[in-house]
Amino acid sequence: MPTVTTNSLQLTRTSIATNVCESIVWKAFSPTTINTGRGPEFEGAVLALIHLLFTWPNKQLALREAFYRQNLPNIMNLVSTLLIFAAVIYLQGFRVEIPVKSSRQRGMRGSYPVRLFYTSNMVRPFDLLFFFITD
Repeated sequence: MPTVTTNSLQLTRTSIATNVCESIVWKAFSPTTINTGRGPEFEGAVLALIHLLFTWPNKQLALREAFYRQNLPNIMNLVSTLLIFAAVIYLQGFRVEIPVKSSRQRGMRGSYPVRLFYTSNMVRPFDLLFFFITD
């Protein structure tokens, strides 16, 4: 039975994080055009937003289309993903100090820090969340 080393776990986590970042950047800035029923559209959400704003005469309708596209990545998916990442990074810094008192020695006190939001293996849920939102 093969043993799993710390280096291979770190490499796996790094490759998962790289794949998630690549997917987010690609779905935001992909220059690939896809022919929909209304003509070619950019796959990337940001490029589609810029393209729609410059080519459609009705800017309000162009913004609505860019934010709520059905079959391609849209701006709302990108914004929600970035907000979730920001919330996780912010909450990751919170710690709760639990006071500890020894029952064997009188006067021995201390505190035990507990992270409020433990995120060492949070890359995979974000990967699944992003693909769930975009598909």
